[in-house]
Amino acid sequence: MDLTTKEAIKAIVDTLPLANRPAVEQLVKQLQHKAEGDTVQEKQIYVVWTNTDLTEGRGHEYIQHHCEKESTARRLAKKNYVMGTDGRVTKEKMFYVNGRWYAPGPFVCGPSKEDDIEERRLEAERKAAERKAAALAKAKELGLTDADLAALAA
Repeated sequence: MDLTTKEAIKAIVDTLPLANRPAVEQLVKQLQHKAEGDTVQEKQIYVVWTNTDLTEGRGHEYIQHHCEKESTARRLAKKNYVMGTDGRVTKEKMFYVNGRWYAPGPFVCGPSKEDDIEERRLEAERKAAERKAAALAKAKELGLTDADLAALAA
């Protein structure tokens, strides 16, 4: 019996109590994905572009909307660009991989100097936590108990 067909899934889900349905639906989606393998599906979408600076247009262009139909994209593009002009509409592809749809997204912001400093601090914090966890694991391997470790930390 093939449990990955829509009819089988609906029958299984309908017989379950409401509390268990989300977990089972997720499990069935995973089974469907395994049955499909790593096939990549694609479909055409329409993208509406706008600008971060609507006054002078000196900002960055980014995607404001993803639309299935061109008519929807054109409607949403009306007067949403610099100085009230119509936004750009382009055809793009959307891909279905690993159970999710992926589409072109907004621009990626580069880090500021402050972000670089904060990232170095976070990285140092992560490394210190890893060293501490490794030292605690090594101490436990050598026979120290949690009480011994608590005494050392005090």
